[in-house]
Amino acid sequence: MSLHQKIAIDTTLLTRYLAGEATPDEAMAIDDWLKEGTHIQEFERLQQSWQLIYGAIAYQAPKEDQEWAALEAALPATKKHGSLRRMVVRYAVAALITGVLLGAGLYTYLHYSRPVWQQALAGAARDVRKGVLPDGSGIVINRNSTLQYAADYNKDDRKVLLEGEGYFNVVADKERPFIVHNGALKIQVLGTSFNVKEDTGRTIVTVTAGKVKLYTEDHELIVAAGQTGTYLPATDELLLSNSVDANSISYATGDFSFQDMSLPDICHHLENTFGVQIILNNAQLSQCRMSAHFKDRPLSYIMDIMSATLDIEYTTKDSIIHISGNGCN
Repeated sequence: MSLHQKIAIDTTLLTRYLAGEATPDEAMAIDDWLKEGTHIQEFERLQQSWQLIYGAIAYQAPKEDQEWAALEAALPATKKHGSLRRMVVRYAVAALITGVLLGAGLYTYLHYSRPVWQQALAGAARDVRKGVLPDGSGIVINRNSTLQYAADYNKDDRKVLLEGEGYFNVVADKERPFIVHNGALKIQVLGTSFNVKEDTGRTIVTVTAGKVKLYTEDHELIVAAGQTGTYLPATDELLLSNSVDANSISYATGDFSFQDMSLPDICHHLENTFGVQIILNNAQLSQCRMSAHFKDRPLSYIMDIMSATLDIEYTTKDSIIHISGNGCN
C-alpha cells in the first residue's frame, strides 16, 4: 500500500483540496478515492456547494491519460521503467494541479477566511420558514431567502450566511460570537434579536433587543435596540437611524401596529408579510387612514376589520386582493 492510500479522506481534506491547499500526496489520494466510484456524488455535492458560495472554479478531476502523454513527450528519451516512471509522472501531475489551485484559490481563501457552509434553510416563493440553529438560536427566513450555517458552527463562533431576509433571536454566548455573513457586510452579536434584509442597493439591519456590530473591511457601526443600521455597498457606507419600523418585520413576529397609517402603507406591510398583492381599485382609497393593532392574526381577519372600519369591500382571487369603495367614512 502506498503512502497516499493511507490518507483519510474527510470533509476537511476535501475542502482544502477545493481551496487549493492539498499536498501532492493528498491530491493523489483523493484521485484514487474518486476512482472507486462510490464517492463521486458526495464529492460533486461538495463541489457544487463550493462553486455556489464562493463563485470560484472548483477542482476538476485530472484526465490522467492526457497528462501522462503530455508529460512523457516533455521527458528525455531514456530507458522507460514502467511503474517507477508512472509514479514520477503522477507526482508531477499532482504537484502541477496543486500549484495551479494554490495560485488561483489560496489568496482568496486566506484573504476572506472562508468557512465551509453545510446546511441550508430556504423560504419558498409563498412560504416563510422557521427553524432552530444547533445552539438553540431561533431563525425566521422570509420568502425567496436562504440561510446556511458553518460546518464548525458553535465551536469557536457561530457563523451563518444569509441571502435575502431573515430574523434572528440569538442565544447569548459571550465565548462564541454570532456572525451573519451578507455579501461584504458582517453582523456580529453576542445575544440579541434583530432582522437582516437585503434590499435594492442596500442591506437593512433592524435591532429589536440587545446590540449588534455591523462591519466591513474598512468600517464598523454599533446598532442598539430601537435603532436601524443600513449598509450601502456601492459606497461602502454604514448609516444609523434612531428608529425601528416594527411592521417591516411582521413576517417574523406576527405583530402589526398601525398608527394613523395610510391604506397604501398598510397594504405594503400586509403584502410583505403574507406574500400577496393588494390592488386599490379607486384612487380615493389612498386617502384612507387607520389605527389598529394585530398580533398573530390571519390575513382574512385583518381584511375583515379593515373592511368594517373603513367601509370598504375586498375580493380575493388566488394571491391577489382587490379593494374597492367610494372613500372612507
